[in-house]
Amino acid sequence: MLYLTYYNGHNDGFGAQYQRILGIYSICKEYDIGYYHTEISDIGYQGVNALELNSNDEKFIINCNDRIKIINSDIIFEKTLLSLNIDLETLLKIKQHSIRNNILLKIRYPYNITDNIINIYSHCRDIYKINIPKNKIFTIGMHVRRGDLFLEAYKERMLPNEHYINIAKRIAKICEKIGIKYIIELYTELPNKDIVITPNHPGINNVISNDIIISRDNHFIEDFDVLPNLVKYINEDLLSSFDRMINSDIFISSKSSLSSCVSYLKKGITIYHKFWHTFNTKDIDYLDPLFEDKVFNFINNNYR
Repeated sequence: MLYLTYYNGHNDGFGAQYQRILGIYSICKEYDIGYYHTEISDIGYQGVNALELNSNDEKFIINCNDRIKIINSDIIFEKTLLSLNIDLETLLKIKQHSIRNNILLKIRYPYNITDNIINIYSHCRDIYKINIPKNKIFTIGMHVRRGDLFLEAYKERMLPNEHYINIAKRIAKICEKIGIKYIIELYTELPNKDIVITPNHPGINNVISNDIIISRDNHFIEDFDVLPNLVKYINEDLLSSFDRMINSDIFISSKSSLSSCVSYLKKGITIYHKFWHTFNTKDIDYLDPLFEDKVFNFINNNYR
């Protein structure tokens, strides 16, 4: 039998690596292939706190793996294969040739397959351990990704504060029209002081050639104070904020792999800006001309 597992090596952020794992897991479920869990071995980018300290935390890696742990059965593999990328035709051929032997195929990037299968990530629900209970009141969550996005190499991924604020206002207006109480949660990072980032900082991987400064003053978090019923989670432990994102009823994503993982794991819907990889069809592009109708129907059908 063929088994797939994550091929460690591109040790960037938690969200990016977990998205790859979720893609591999989804392929297994979609095509009746065995899944063999490999833990994340290293997490290079660990957010603003690690940049401030100029040091990563080994315990963070352990905590991430504890949340996504899947217990493997005892399996002896006759052969192990490695692939950075693989297409569906090749995968199915390997599966056909693995009927009589246990073959382990390590994959790093599943996107040649997952980007072409509608709703493939719907297999991912309920495979992540959430520690924070869900709010009793209807929750609109916003992941405002910042941190290393201030670097020139990543700036095209940064969405302005107004993007999130305008979407949250539209959803809040619909909640008020239907007549349900709601809160808006903001999840983001904010430096305690200006940070001088060098090419050798953890997770930066020499994408800059000279030192740059990430300034606290450039975040303008006060912009969000115009939103009603706002609760801010600033510099919260990432896994706690990740729990809150998954628990939110409507989630406004950033152009971030962490946001993508949230959309795959959650039961509610995600409002997204098109990014590298696909979302499920239950989620809504913020430019969808039927945005208001779809959000209204979701809230009206599930929360009245």
